[in-house]
Amino acid sequence: MKRVMRASRKPLHNEKGYTLIIVLLVITLLLAFAATFMATSMNHSVQERTVESGNLSVAAAEMGIQYETAHFGDDFNQLLDEINLETTIKINKLRECIQPPIGTECDSEQDRKNYESRIESEIRALFFEKVFDLIGTYKTNSSSINMKKEFPGKAGFYIENVTSNLSSNLPVSNLKEIEMNLTVKGEADERTSTLMATVIFPVPDRFLNPDEAEKVQTNFVEVSEDITYEDIFNLQAPTISCSTLIDSVKSGTAVAPYKCKADGALSGIVEKIKTAGLDPKDFTVFTSNFVRDVCGLKCGNLNNLDFSGANLVVNSSDIEAFNNMNNLVNGNLIINGTLSVGNNLNNLGKNGVKQNVIVKGLNVDNNIKNMSYTNLLVLGNQDGTLADLKWGNHFDVDIYSRLCIDIDRIKSEDLTRLSKEANFKDSGSLIYYSKDPNKTFRLVQNNDYYVVRAPSYASFLEKCGVTLKKTVTRPVDMSVPSVIDANYDIQVDY
Repeated sequence: MKRVMRASRKPLHNEKGYTLIIVLLVITLLLAFAATFMATSMNHSVQERTVESGNLSVAAAEMGIQYETAHFGDDFNQLLDEINLETTIKINKLRECIQPPIGTECDSEQDRKNYESRIESEIRALFFEKVFDLIGTYKTNSSSINMKKEFPGKAGFYIENVTSNLSSNLPVSNLKEIEMNLTVKGEADERTSTLMATVIFPVPDRFLNPDEAEKVQTNFVEVSEDITYEDIFNLQAPTISCSTLIDSVKSGTAVAPYKCKADGALSGIVEKIKTAGLDPKDFTVFTSNFVRDVCGLKCGNLNNLDFSGANLVVNSSDIEAFNNMNNLVNGNLIINGTLSVGNNLNNLGKNGVKQNVIVKGLNVDNNIKNMSYTNLLVLGNQDGTLADLKWGNHFDVDIYSRLCIDIDRIKSEDLTRLSKEANFKDSGSLIYYSKDPNKTFRLVQNNDYYVVRAPSYASFLEKCGVTLKKTVTRPVDMSVPSVIDANYDIQVDY
């Protein structure tokens, strides 16, 4: 049996085409991945640049705040230097007022307190005024974007707006802190960021510090006690003229109380005293010619005399006022003799300012009427002779006036008439003294309601408003300027 062998047929495979397709697919995928990666990278880069620009603009705004507040600190320090300088100037003027010769604004503790209060008020007002002006300059600088200040890299800032809690209604009494609000814009690569900054600084509680007072030595005129008759009428006339004394007081070489010899009319002397910034009440002017030095040789009467508080001592045994001597005000007059008035002595003290008229004797031809705010003292003679107390028609003692008499030195017939005819009313009174405890004085018409007996001569003069002055030196306290620190806080709102 014949077996026929058949050979099997194998299929043929050509793989070159598939490889190409696979390669192409791989390349396509790689390109797609690369494109995606590049797009993502570019997007991240843009985002990073955006964030960087934003950070730069914020940084620019922060730098702007630091820049402006640093300049504000410099300006504020300069402002405080100006305040401290002005305070020192005013304190130096107060010191000059306190030191001899002491000024009229400083001759009492209350006056000095008032002076310091004025300084405190004036410096506080100046502080608010200067701070208001300083803040105003920052408001002016915020008016335009062209005011932008640039940093390297095209970054910069400008002040967009400035507000404050300090208004133009100055000074502010109850404001404890001042706030200045700055709206600052920072720019970088066309990106803008805005920050709000608030500069807060306290208003000083006080500009003067009384707790650390400076001791200033000064002279004070004090009242002497236990005055006697001799103390009043035995005053020694000085040799220095009033003009020379006023110059010495201005230079600080004279010591109060000031006594001088008249070298002209009393009105001219008083005017020189006032022009020098001094108080006429601290000066005692001595003259031996009453009419000449208070009126002039050609005057017919002595009406409307105003001593402005000055003390006038007339060293003469007898003074004649020719005709009238009405309307004397602001006077402290001591006549070492008898005052003779040819007609009336009316309206003494009509301006309501207390004054003293002291004489040894009094002789008025007509009336003594409408006496107000005047102590009229008739103290009698020292040589043993009795003094006159005479008048013509009316003798009235009225509002807050006192007639003071030493009944041991006045003629008895004049005292008898006085007891019968003198008229006391309102707050007028009579005060008398006698060294004899059994000797009395009474008013017939008034039942002694207006009469007071003084137990001693010193108390008699004291009740009648007579004092003598002496000079003492002692330190007084004066406040010093407070140290004002330039402390302030900065709050930033992001």
